[in-house]
Amino acid sequence: MRFFLAPFRLIYKLYFALIFGVSLVLFAPAFLIAAQLKNGFNYGFTWRKVWSKFLEIFLFVPLMIKGKENFPVSGPYVIVANHASYLDIMLLYNIVPHRFRFLGKSEILNWPIMKNVFRQMDIAVDRNNKMQAFKSIEKCGEALQQGHSIVIFPEGGWDPKAKGLQRFKNGAFKLAITNQVPILPITFQNNKKLFCDHTDLFFNGQPGTSKVVVHPLVSTTGMKQLDFVSLREQVFETIKSELPDDY
Repeated sequence: MRFFLAPFRLIYKLYFALIFGVSLVLFAPAFLIAAQLKNGFNYGFTWRKVWSKFLEIFLFVPLMIKGKENFPVSGPYVIVANHASYLDIMLLYNIVPHRFRFLGKSEILNWPIMKNVFRQMDIAVDRNNKMQAFKSIEKCGEALQQGHSIVIFPEGGWDPKAKGLQRFKNGAFKLAITNQVPILPITFQNNKKLFCDHTDLFFNGQPGTSKVVVHPLVSTTGMKQLDFVSLREQVFETIKSELPDDY
């Protein structure tokens, strides 16, 4: 089956690259303006939502969201989700109704165009530098105090060929407890099948409905730092419960 589908996956991945490249050219001016403005976050976030809708339409990955009623009336909260596809990031702006910042890998600061936007809109973390990682979590706390939610993928990266949900790191759960804000678990059920490894042109890549489950909020009110392990395991099991067996 893999060899039969390979030509179609190749065509779609080339098309994906073309559409993504075109989107950067089209939206780069708005993103760069946001990066230059002193208070450009709201402006940039609005354009990111437009960019996300553009990709949803032209990549043929319409969203099907289960559990929209679980979004709170307002933030802030910590969004915790599984992560095995670039679609997770691209589509999240059309899933979450409130403004948020990503805690993302510091390597993005080396990417053309995106580095300026990322520096203004999100928070970089170098997971190989414990001191820098600690400072990044502090910045996340400051963003929460300002009313912005934070998106963290607690698996800390992904291997396209790995099977199953990977062990969660601790940062998201310590952050939520420290700031006494709830956690919103989100499960991306099939983005991994729709578009996964960009380095392997014949691996997962196809149009299709992106299925997302938004779980009920998990309160951290009254929790102490020692409770982060049980909180982490609770959220892990919640996200895993909506993943297919062959994930």
